[in-house]
Amino acid sequence: MSAKLNNTKKIKEQRKKMSLSLKQLSEISGISISHLSRIEQGNRRPSIRTLQKIVKPLGFNLQELLVITGYLSPGESLS
Repeated sequence: MSAKLNNTKKIKEQRKKMSLSLKQLSEISGISISHLSRIEQGNRRPSIRTLQKIVKPLGFNLQELLVITGYLSPGESLS
């Protein structure tokens, strides 16, 4: 699975695990429902800034999500 698809899958899985609707995550993150939906479907590749807004209410930190999804290697840093 590509990192892009894994990324969107993890976001959706975590949102559902936390019993959050797209509307609720939209309200918390400040990202529109339509944009969140496109990200979860793999139709949009979110910017780092957008990912930061999404991961915080989902209980991930950005670096953790990037490692989980294969954008960073374990032990690799964003800085």
